This record gives sequence, C-alpha cells and structure tokens, in this order.
Amino acid sequence: MMYSIPELVSEVSKYWRLTAGDLIYTGTPKGSGPIEIGQSFEGGVNGAGKFSGKVFGR
Repeated sequence: MMYSIPELVSEVSKYWRLTAGDLIYTGTPKGSGPIEIGQSFEGGVNGAGKFSGKVFGR
C-alpha cells in the first residue's frame, strides 16, 4: 500500500464523519473482478476481525 492505515483514516476523516463499523475501500488487488449474484465474499482487518457476505438478486 502507498499509505499507512493511520494516514488513510486521517485523510478520509477530513471529508466524511467516520463511525464504528465504517469500511474504507482503497482498491482491488490485481486479478480481481466484479462480484456476481450468488457469489460469497469475505474480508478482514488484522486484529479487528473478519466479515463475510453473499450477493443476492432482487
């Protein structure tokens, strides 16, 4: 990453009010693509926990 997590949070918080549970998306790794209906995803932050979900259609 070009910037540290504290630098990112500091810069973003100048423009938006951040609260517990907010996510800051910084981009995608090489080779990734869109998430399609029916696919699952997961992510996490070291020391803060993990999250996961599934994309549903209407």
